[in-house]
Amino acid sequence: MTEFKWIAKLNIGNALLDAEHKKLIDMVNSAERAIRARDSDVLLQALNLLIDCVCLHFENEEKIAMAINLSFSEHEREHQYVKNELLNMRDKLANMNGRWSESAAENYSYFLSEWLNAHLIEESKIIKQVLQNYPYNFDSVSEILPLGAFCVRESIESELKGTARHNMIPRFIADRRNSSLVGTQGPWMTIRGQIISDRRNAIRRSGG
Repeated sequence: MTEFKWIAKLNIGNALLDAEHKKLIDMVNSAERAIRARDSDVLLQALNLLIDCVCLHFENEEKIAMAINLSFSEHEREHQYVKNELLNMRDKLANMNGRWSESAAENYSYFLSEWLNAHLIEESKIIKQVLQNYPYNFDSVSEILPLGAFCVRESIESELKGTARHNMIPRFIADRRNSSLVGTQGPWMTIRGQIISDRRNAIRRSGG
């Protein structure tokens, strides 16, 4: 995979989302360099950081969509699918104990490349069109979190422990293909939302 580079046409029209997209490019490039070097330890670290940032970015993106009254249910299901794929990728890599095949490396690289390209170019078109009517620094939702405000990986992993995780992943993939489920919200998002809300409240109480 050729490393991604930020170019002007990738601007989405929002300072927060553009900054997060640039960060995601850096993180995917870091993961790709680790794949080429066959360095499983560095790749695990890169994937963990990527998972954290992807989750925060998707949350901010969904909140901005809600603030500008943009229907985003299809993208929310895509977001859920991507998060679960990244978690699966990370866990499979960890279970290989540093022994991974050429095909596994190619699959990792292909997924990261295809997802990032689709997210930056295709998936962002809808929200980009609407954001043209708002100032570049629009962030009217006070709950929007800056990328890296806190780590959510432990919360996400705790939600997906045990057999529940294996039961949910196929369901989310099926949901992604089922147009009759547009607008519904699975239990994973409800649980995750509550955990993140609890963590925000704890941060506020501690003065963070």
